[in-house]
Amino acid sequence: MVRRYWINEERHIIDAVEWFDGCFYKTRDERADPAEIDLEPPVHGTLANWIHAARSHATIALKFGLRIAHRQLGGRGQSLVAIRPLEWVIIDHTEADIWLIILSDIVDADGNRRILSVKRPWLVTAIDLYSRMDLGHFLSFDPPSVRTVMECIKRVTTPKAELIERFGESKGATDGFGFMTGVILDNALENVMVSMQMVLEALGIEVEYAPRATPEYKAWVERYISTTNETLRGLPGGIPLEILDGDPDPRKFASLTLSDVTELLDHRIVTRYHLNVHAGIEMPPARKWGLGLKEFGRGTVDDARTMHALMGQYKKAVLTAEGIRLEGHVFHDPYITSTLMDHMARFQRASRQRRGKDQTRSIEVHTFRDPADCSHIYVIDLHTRQVVRLPNRDEAYSNTAVSFAWAKAAKKENQQANEEFHSREERAGAQRDFQLKLEEMLATQSHGDGKATARLVEGGRAVMEHQLLIEVEECSVASSISGMKGVDIPRDAAFVERDDVWEAPKGRSSSKKHGPRPKKPTTIDGTATRLKPSLPASASTKPIIDIETSEARLDQLQRLSQLNIGEIA
Repeated sequence: MVRRYWINEERHIIDAVEWFDGCFYKTRDERADPAEIDLEPPVHGTLANWIHAARSHATIALKFGLRIAHRQLGGRGQSLVAIRPLEWVIIDHTEADIWLIILSDIVDADGNRRILSVKRPWLVTAIDLYSRMDLGHFLSFDPPSVRTVMECIKRVTTPKAELIERFGESKGATDGFGFMTGVILDNALENVMVSMQMVLEALGIEVEYAPRATPEYKAWVERYISTTNETLRGLPGGIPLEILDGDPDPRKFASLTLSDVTELLDHRIVTRYHLNVHAGIEMPPARKWGLGLKEFGRGTVDDARTMHALMGQYKKAVLTAEGIRLEGHVFHDPYITSTLMDHMARFQRASRQRRGKDQTRSIEVHTFRDPADCSHIYVIDLHTRQVVRLPNRDEAYSNTAVSFAWAKAAKKENQQANEEFHSREERAGAQRDFQLKLEEMLATQSHGDGKATARLVEGGRAVMEHQLLIEVEECSVASSISGMKGVDIPRDAAFVERDDVWEAPKGRSSSKKHGPRPKKPTTIDGTATRLKPSLPASASTKPIIDIETSEARLDQLQRLSQLNIGEIA
């Protein structure tokens, strides 16, 4: 019974006890011993005590796995330890325990805005491991992604000008910023991105991922987020820790916006969290932060613009004379594009240069973009080692900082409106009418004038309805030599299966490479002479047969073969 309970994770104690009772009574009845007829099994409490008495690291690992056994009965290992500020910064995401409202941008006559929706935001937080200072936090309706991580890192490296203007220096509580040397992220799918790790390491930031399902690895930030959520639960629209049956839906009480809650969080963090004693470091985070800066200094960003540009989403693209096409947009400026192509031409691979001398080149470049702003992208100039800003060619987007997702949805809406204005069926009908008009023109035009029209008519026959009908033709096929049905073997073009680069074969080299041809011998008067090989007198030569003689000979052989076949028959 004890082993039966500990070998199955889904099995409860009552299941093991009932199994024991069944086995006990079955064995007693099978033995049919008069001395054991009144024998009863131990009570359920005793059986449960036997099961609990077997609890150990080995049995817990057998039932729930080694990780659970280590967490329940294993000693805690020491996590990362920071010896100076900004050495390690922990970034974490969690769903905030509050419902927020989204208001319309349109204000009615009474000065109110309509509630569009009620959503639950995500809270993104960055905590300095050395001082426990909150270096950057924000609320967003975007789920955890590379963009949210990059946005949080931007806030870490940027001075808190808004907080200083609102609260002043506040004993260093608003001084949390600087360039970090290492960052710890969630080992989740949204964060394990090669492009993001490449960018951070290029900036000199070491990336480490926390082990999966181990909140104790980031216990400091987990405890901080838990405390923050306790504050949010007390606000209108807050989600209780436990929702019982019959409790009202907290969404009905939501009345705060994203900016409202952000201001409340800023006030709580600056005036309370940073100035109160932290149990983990036994002093206020602001004091620990200030002492660390005096001893070790603070790393800062020399070129904030370049760093913020590299914090965007990375993607390789192709630069041509028309600019860069990316996510349905064209980013182009004549001067910037020309400068980039001039600088980047030296880094282009030779395989891409096999084009005509008068044709534009296609150059592979590295681009970075902010998903929330489609007005421009950033391109790395490998020659000058600078980040170049390339604007959107469409002025409707270059002058307005809207997101790529919004622009895509707007284009789709415009395409649908165009479809409703002039449907596909109407366009097909217009094409057929145009084809008929061309045929009428061809019937009245002269031979010379109708050449171009005839080409147009032949090129547009596919739009006519009769070309779409299925035509059935009867035909007879001669039998094969073997008498068996021939098998058609479809074959693709050879270049479809090739893995190498498709190139034209090289022709014979020019004779000029082998030097000039020898001059023909000339006579004294300058005329060329033709040298003929001399033959011995005894040598005989075969007569030369011309084409007409050879054809006549073949006809004679054919007639003779037909006569022989007739005689045999």
